[in-house]
Amino acid sequence: TMARLKSGMLTVYDYFYNAGGMDDYPPQVAMHQQHLAERIAPVCSSVHFIRTAKIIRKTAELYGYEEDVKEYTADIEKISGALLEHAWDEESGYFGYVLHDETGEGTQIFRTADGENYNRGVDGVTPLISGVCSKEQEERMLAHLKCPKELWSGVGNSTVDQSASYYRDNGYWNGAVWFP
Repeated sequence: TMARLKSGMLTVYDYFYNAGGMDDYPPQVAMHQQHLAERIAPVCSSVHFIRTAKIIRKTAELYGYEEDVKEYTADIEKISGALLEHAWDEESGYFGYVLHDETGEGTQIFRTADGENYNRGVDGVTPLISGVCSKEQEERMLAHLKCPKELWSGVGNSTVDQSASYYRDNGYWNGAVWFP
Protein backbone atom coordinates (compact mmCIF):
# COMPACT_ATOMS: atom_id res chain seq x y z
CA THR A 1 0.00 0.00 0.00
CA MET A 2 3.01 2.33 -0.07
CA ALA A 3 2.02 3.41 -3.59
CA ARG A 4 -1.73 3.82 -3.01
CA LEU A 5 -1.77 7.61 -3.47
CA LYS A 6 -2.63 8.85 -6.98
CA SER A 7 -0.05 11.62 -6.73
CA GLY A 8 2.74 9.04 -7.02
CA MET A 9 4.18 9.95 -3.61
CA LEU A 10 4.92 7.04 -1.30
CA THR A 11 3.81 6.58 2.30
CA VAL A 12 4.60 3.98 4.95
CA TYR A 13 1.94 4.95 7.49
CA ASP A 14 -0.18 1.86 6.74
CA TYR A 15 2.69 -0.19 8.19
CA PHE A 16 4.25 1.90 10.92
CA TYR A 17 3.55 5.10 12.84
CA ASN A 18 6.70 6.87 11.66
CA ALA A 19 8.76 7.33 8.53
CA GLY A 20 12.52 6.98 8.69
CA GLY A 21 12.50 6.26 12.43
CA MET A 22 11.84 9.90 13.34
CA ASP A 23 9.62 9.43 16.38
CA ASP A 24 8.78 12.98 17.45
CA TYR A 25 9.68 14.83 14.24
CA PRO A 26 7.28 17.84 14.16
CA PRO A 27 5.28 17.18 10.95
CA GLN A 28 4.84 13.56 11.93
CA VAL A 29 3.59 14.45 15.42
CA ALA A 30 1.19 17.07 14.02
CA MET A 31 0.00 14.66 11.34
CA HIS A 32 -0.93 12.05 13.95
CA GLN A 33 -2.52 14.65 16.24
CA GLN A 34 -4.71 15.73 13.33
CA HIS A 35 -5.44 12.12 12.25
CA LEU A 36 -4.03 12.63 8.74
CA ALA A 37 -1.97 9.44 8.34
CA GLU A 38 -4.30 8.04 5.67
CA ARG A 39 -3.86 11.07 3.41
CA ILE A 40 -0.31 12.31 3.85
CA ALA A 41 3.04 11.38 2.32
CA PRO A 42 6.36 12.21 3.98
CA VAL A 43 9.34 13.11 1.83
CA CYS A 44 11.81 10.45 3.02
CA SER A 45 9.69 7.46 1.93
CA SER A 46 9.89 8.54 -1.71
CA VAL A 47 13.54 9.62 -1.44
CA HIS A 48 14.75 6.34 0.05
CA PHE A 49 12.76 4.40 -2.55
CA ILE A 50 14.46 6.38 -5.34
CA ARG A 51 17.93 5.71 -3.87
CA THR A 52 17.21 2.01 -3.41
CA ALA A 53 15.74 1.66 -6.90
CA LYS A 54 18.84 3.32 -8.38
CA ILE A 55 21.08 0.83 -6.57
CA ILE A 56 18.98 -2.15 -7.69
CA ARG A 57 18.81 -0.78 -11.25
CA LYS A 58 22.62 -0.56 -11.35
CA THR A 59 22.86 -4.18 -10.23
CA ALA A 60 20.37 -5.22 -12.92
CA GLU A 61 22.45 -3.32 -15.52
CA LEU A 62 25.62 -5.10 -14.40
CA TYR A 63 23.98 -8.52 -14.77
CA GLY A 64 22.16 -7.75 -18.03
CA TYR A 65 18.56 -7.82 -16.75
CA GLU A 66 17.28 -5.26 -19.26
CA GLU A 67 13.56 -5.78 -18.49
CA ASP A 68 14.26 -5.11 -14.81
CA VAL A 69 16.28 -2.01 -15.73
CA LYS A 70 13.25 -0.68 -17.66
CA GLU A 71 10.92 -1.38 -14.73
CA TYR A 72 13.21 0.29 -12.17
CA THR A 73 13.75 3.27 -14.47
CA ALA A 74 9.99 3.73 -14.83
CA ASP A 75 9.54 3.54 -11.05
CA ILE A 76 12.36 6.04 -10.46
CA GLU A 77 10.91 8.47 -13.00
CA LYS A 78 7.38 8.19 -11.57
CA ILE A 79 8.36 8.71 -7.93
CA SER A 80 10.91 11.43 -8.79
CA GLY A 81 8.32 13.30 -10.83
CA ALA A 82 5.77 13.10 -8.02
CA LEU A 83 8.29 14.31 -5.46
CA LEU A 84 9.33 17.29 -7.59
CA GLU A 85 5.78 18.18 -8.62
CA HIS A 86 4.05 17.92 -5.26
CA ALA A 87 6.58 18.28 -2.45
CA TRP A 88 8.91 21.17 -3.37
CA ASP A 89 8.05 24.32 -1.42
CA GLU A 90 9.51 27.29 -3.26
CA GLU A 91 8.65 29.64 -0.40
CA SER A 92 10.73 27.83 2.25
CA GLY A 93 13.30 26.07 0.09
CA TYR A 94 12.45 22.73 1.69
CA PHE A 95 10.47 19.74 0.48
CA GLY A 96 7.27 19.22 2.46
CA TYR A 97 4.93 16.45 3.52
CA VAL A 98 2.11 16.30 0.95
CA LEU A 99 -1.56 16.26 1.93
CA HIS A 100 -3.95 14.34 -0.33
CA ASP A 101 -7.69 14.53 -0.84
CA GLU A 102 -10.08 11.59 -0.41
CA THR A 103 -9.30 10.35 -3.91
CA GLY A 104 -5.54 10.25 -3.31
CA GLU A 105 -4.64 13.34 -5.33
CA GLY A 106 -1.94 15.57 -3.86
CA THR A 107 -3.45 18.88 -2.83
CA GLN A 108 -0.95 20.87 -0.78
CA ILE A 109 2.12 20.90 1.42
CA PHE A 110 1.41 20.23 5.10
CA ARG A 111 1.79 23.51 7.01
CA THR A 112 1.39 24.89 10.51
CA ALA A 113 -1.69 26.96 11.37
CA ASP A 114 0.42 30.03 10.49
CA GLY A 115 1.27 28.65 7.03
CA GLU A 116 4.85 27.53 7.76
CA ASN A 117 6.12 24.39 6.01
CA TYR A 118 6.10 21.75 8.77
CA ASN A 119 9.06 19.94 7.23
CA ARG A 120 11.84 22.48 7.73
CA GLY A 121 14.37 19.91 8.88
CA VAL A 122 16.32 16.83 7.85
CA ASP A 123 13.41 15.22 6.01
CA GLY A 124 12.90 18.46 4.08
CA VAL A 125 16.44 18.21 2.66
CA THR A 126 16.65 14.41 2.12
CA PRO A 127 16.03 14.84 -1.63
CA LEU A 128 19.67 15.94 -1.79
CA ILE A 129 20.62 12.24 -1.62
CA SER A 130 18.23 11.22 -4.39
CA GLY A 131 19.97 12.97 -7.27
CA VAL A 132 16.71 14.31 -8.75
CA CYS A 133 16.74 17.96 -7.69
CA SER A 134 17.51 20.98 -9.82
CA LYS A 135 20.74 22.87 -9.19
CA GLU A 136 18.73 25.72 -7.63
CA GLN A 137 16.93 23.34 -5.25
CA GLU A 138 20.23 21.75 -4.25
CA GLU A 139 21.80 25.15 -3.56
CA ARG A 140 18.86 26.26 -1.41
CA MET A 141 18.87 23.06 0.64
CA LEU A 142 22.64 23.12 1.07
CA ALA A 143 22.36 26.72 2.27
CA HIS A 144 19.94 25.54 5.00
CA LEU A 145 22.37 22.80 6.02
CA LYS A 146 25.28 25.27 6.27
CA CYS A 147 23.46 28.14 8.00
CA PRO A 148 24.20 28.43 11.76
CA LYS A 149 20.74 29.95 12.31
CA GLU A 150 19.00 27.09 10.54
CA LEU A 151 20.24 23.47 10.38
CA TRP A 152 23.91 23.93 11.26
CA SER A 153 24.73 24.07 14.97
CA GLY A 154 27.95 24.14 16.95
CA VAL A 155 27.81 20.36 17.27
CA GLY A 156 26.47 19.29 13.87
CA ASN A 157 23.18 19.48 11.98
CA SER A 158 20.00 19.96 13.94
CA THR A 159 17.11 17.72 12.95
CA VAL A 160 14.83 20.77 12.74
CA ASP A 161 15.63 24.23 11.37
CA GLN A 162 16.46 26.34 14.44
CA SER A 163 14.49 29.27 12.99
CA ALA A 164 11.28 27.20 12.63
CA SER A 165 8.47 28.06 15.04
CA TYR A 166 8.27 24.40 16.13
CA TYR A 167 12.01 23.96 16.84
CA ARG A 168 12.78 22.76 20.38
CA ASP A 169 16.30 22.77 21.77
CA ASN A 170 15.50 19.96 24.19
CA GLY A 171 13.93 17.59 21.71
CA TYR A 172 14.77 14.23 20.32
CA TRP A 173 13.82 14.33 16.62
CA ASN A 174 12.42 17.82 17.03
CA GLY A 175 15.60 19.83 17.46
CA ALA A 176 18.47 17.80 18.84
CA VAL A 177 21.48 16.77 16.79
CA TRP A 178 20.40 13.27 15.80
CA PHE A 179 21.67 11.33 12.85
CA PRO A 180 19.00 9.77 10.60
